[in-house]
Amino acid sequence: MSFSTFVRPDVRVPWFITNITGITQDHVQDAPSVTEALTSFSRFVDKDAMLIAHKAVFDMGFIRENCTRHGLPVREVGVMDSLDFSRKIWGSGVGHSLDDVMERLQLSPNDARRHDARGDVRILAEAVHRMWGDRFLEVLREHDLLLEAKPAEYPCLTNSHHCLPVFSNRV
Repeated sequence: MSFSTFVRPDVRVPWFITNITGITQDHVQDAPSVTEALTSFSRFVDKDAMLIAHKAVFDMGFIRENCTRHGLPVREVGVMDSLDFSRKIWGSGVGHSLDDVMERLQLSPNDARRHDARGDVRILAEAVHRMWGDRFLEVLREHDLLLEAKPAEYPCLTNSHHCLPVFSNRV
């Protein structure tokens, strides 16, 4: 099960965004509004979901800001930052951007376009799979990265930059 949507911005897509992401005005012209996209994603992510994001502080702040701006309610959901785990695995002497992690894990973007949320989520999913493998939940608990005790204040959600619903109690 997955969620993906473009969002119709209030302004035209700038050329430099198209150069970075490949997303054009034609892609977003008939897309849902920010409010519609946030509401749809919030419905998609159930109350027991754990979200994984790379640089989660950025993503969660971006989502919270947009929910606040559009008068949407805030709810809690578990969030784990794969950036924190990368730092625990490889230490402070190396970079921890998604590109750094991809290089370290010898990941190729294949057909996924970097800096397009749809591509970045696929890359992050593979990075998470390789970093944690079969011991995923055990490692999260072992390194105190399962944030059940202090879930992020999570607004109704969006297809944020690198956000990825990974599992819920239904799995």
